[in-house]
Amino acid sequence: MESKDIILLEPSAKLEKELAPLLALEDFNFLRAKNVQEVLGLLSSKSYPILIPSKLLDNSNGIAACAQIRAEREIVPITAYLPHFDKAVFKTFYEVGANLVFSSPFNEAEIAFQMLALSQLVNKAASTTANLVFTKEKDVLAPLNFLTEGVVILNSSLTPVFFNRAFLNMIRAKEEVSEAEIRKCLASVINREDSTANLKAYQAEVVRLDGTTFRAQVNFIPFSAQGLEGSTAVIIVDLSGLQQLQSILLSAHRTKKVTLLALAGAFSFLSQNFKTPLLRTIQVLESLSQKQKKYAVVESVLTTLLDSIDLIVEPGVNVKVSCPSDTAVCVTPGHLMILLGHLILFSAEFAAPVGDVSVDVASPVPGEGVTILISSEPSSSTPYLPEDPIAKLVFHKSLTSNSDVHESQEDFQHWLKTILLDVQQIADLYRTKVEYKIKSSSIIMRIKLPPAWREPE
Repeated sequence: MESKDIILLEPSAKLEKELAPLLALEDFNFLRAKNVQEVLGLLSSKSYPILIPSKLLDNSNGIAACAQIRAEREIVPITAYLPHFDKAVFKTFYEVGANLVFSSPFNEAEIAFQMLALSQLVNKAASTTANLVFTKEKDVLAPLNFLTEGVVILNSSLTPVFFNRAFLNMIRAKEEVSEAEIRKCLASVINREDSTANLKAYQAEVVRLDGTTFRAQVNFIPFSAQGLEGSTAVIIVDLSGLQQLQSILLSAHRTKKVTLLALAGAFSFLSQNFKTPLLRTIQVLESLSQKQKKYAVVESVLTTLLDSIDLIVEPGVNVKVSCPSDTAVCVTPGHLMILLGHLILFSAEFAAPVGDVSVDVASPVPGEGVTILISSEPSSSTPYLPEDPIAKLVFHKSLTSNSDVHESQEDFQHWLKTILLDVQQIADLYRTKVEYKIKSSSIIMRIKLPPAWREPE
């Protein structure tokens, strides 16, 4: 028979003598505990079987001790001993949670075998129950990974026991995170005194793993499942993503208005030269743009462009321009306006609803051309990176697989290339490329254009 550790609640002196043959068995190592607290302390590290005499060393009742231990530990093998058979006491021990009760006279080898068999049986049942509970928890929690809201499950002691993929995206976690890291991210949420009682939504700061923060709407909802009784679900909505989506929608609406005004002006201009009704107006405008001379004064184009862009971008976005007055490039004015317009509008949307966009035009350098640097950085919200579920909806990114949820830096670069495709098509005409550098909360874009030293005749 294998050696086995058993917790022994120390019996009275009389019962100690009666149990001596059992306690002397070499197959068992009895860990003595003076009271219930010491028993629970030993059980905190491992699930030991327990032997409880009907009368303890401090003259307290073994039945009460059995009831206390069973209340704290539902699955642990408990054996009780009586100095003589008493039907009422036997029944009471079983009612308060004992698995096996025996009395004198007894066969120590038989009792030892029964205690060992009981321990193995209970441990097997505990393992089976744990697997069943895990399966049920998985069935309940798995669907939460398909929500666009962040979800964190807190147990009754406000310890995070589950967090879904959307929440991991919000805190920009690329790998598994610890409980301590989750608690740090949710410090302002979990530490609220009314966190488990207040079911109304409120706003709080959530900290990402990189130390940056975002404003979130937080709601507490009672959550209960087998193995998670008395838990609380924390629902988190990234307000910065919603604010940015609102800014993009407003910008799109204002863009439509400006586009219609521009088309009206173009129609008025073109109707003077074309007496018949115009079809394919955009293609006609592109054709006329290509016939322009490859000469454009950058400051003049920027002045006209920004006058219209101011009608589109969010009022909280500040666009600063630094440009030498005499700098010119070998690009048609139309192409330069479209190229810079795409870059500046993209930067303004990235910085929305409040942020800074700077446009720096350098003087021409022989062999390098004219370098135009456009940087964008939001100051009161977070940029819509691909990890953000809102960004996925805006840019038609799906949420159907794990790889979609955890976007890599290369995925972001591909996404940016798609957004700037029209810009690069124009840049290709002048044998140049749009370059960009991505930081945690900003984007810098650069393009070099061929300089024009004099206006062509």
